[in-house]
Amino acid sequence: MTEEPRIRLVPVEAATDDGLGEAEAEPPLPRIAPEITPLRALEEAVLPALTRAPCFVLFSGGRDSSVVLAVAARVARRDGLQLPVPMTHTFPAHPETDELAWQRHVLEHLALKEHVLQTFDESVNLLGPAVRASVRAHGVLAPAGTHLLAPSFEAARGGSVLTGVDGDGLFNGGNFGPPRAAIAKRRPTRRLPLSVARATAPRRLRERVEKMRGLPQASWLTPRAAEAYRTMLARQKVTEPLRWDSYVAWFSRRRRLVAIRQAVQRLSAAHDVLTVQPLMDRRFLAAVARQGGAFGWGTRSDALRALFGTLVPDEVLTRSSKAVFTRPYWGADVKEFARDWDGTGLPRGLVEPETLRKIWLSERPDARTGLLLHAAWAASLPAGERPQLFDCRLE
Repeated sequence: MTEEPRIRLVPVEAATDDGLGEAEAEPPLPRIAPEITPLRALEEAVLPALTRAPCFVLFSGGRDSSVVLAVAARVARRDGLQLPVPMTHTFPAHPETDELAWQRHVLEHLALKEHVLQTFDESVNLLGPAVRASVRAHGVLAPAGTHLLAPSFEAARGGSVLTGVDGDGLFNGGNFGPPRAAIAKRRPTRRLPLSVARATAPRRLRERVEKMRGLPQASWLTPRAAEAYRTMLARQKVTEPLRWDSYVAWFSRRRRLVAIRQAVQRLSAAHDVLTVQPLMDRRFLAAVARQGGAFGWGTRSDALRALFGTLVPDEVLTRSSKAVFTRPYWGADVKEFARDWDGTGLPRGLVEPETLRKIWLSERPDARTGLLLHAAWAASLPAGERPQLFDCRLE
């Protein structure tokens, strides 16, 4: 068995908790037999987790986790295996996170009776006791939110976990998702010619245009680091293809996806848990690319309907609402640390400490600052107790 390709985030990537660009060591999508459909590939992807029972599915009631749960239940019943167990994080003090009605609707549709509700209080956040213990034990990971899975992995010890990462990135279709959908559905828009021109223009011109169009800002970075970030974002954007099948192949090589896989594998293995992320399975992606052809199915809802419409209620596959976890995940422990933080522990040439503090103390902190939060907290510990950065560097 070949070793998993690894990446190490450079400072600007770590300072934005993201992997930018292409993972060069990542192999191309495999060639698959003509009879392998996306559904069949997904069924094959979930099977290893189902054979290591108990198999838990991290389940929010959203589109992606509902698809994974439905496919896992279908395979378990077909092969006579123990049914998967949906596992949900609940925060009673934060109603904006509540999706119990959606979850019950899916579970009734799938005839699944067991449902593990992990009820958390204010202590489960990005600097709560469980996360601090996880950072101490396993290092500062990217993305930082991986540590929030520690209670779930502990509950699943000895078994397996299925996740719905990263259906959003795949089926939303990237920057060319809307024009691709317009072509697929034969509903041209006024902006379609401009989008096609952007996709086919010379790369250097596209990069200049992207930098002028207003890329995402990162106000906590120093001017030099912010310019490096903008350059990396622009270079990533200009490599994105218009065709759906090419986009899926491009998507599969994102450094961000490899970073997520590395972090989740490190944390789950430490808890003796087999974690499978079937929507990132390479055979599944190859099947989705081939079946979608040049322009895919249209919108994300159209794609999910075409691929999984018989398995999940249509109102779930087409829903636009989504729970928001900003308040619980950036709760009281984060605010207390930010107020007391002396601004040290992070490279001065990379971040603006006072701007970063204001972000952490705000009502809606930027999720991209999560790794910096953990790195600053780790640096505040006595020298002999400081956890190391894992597969990333800040200097």
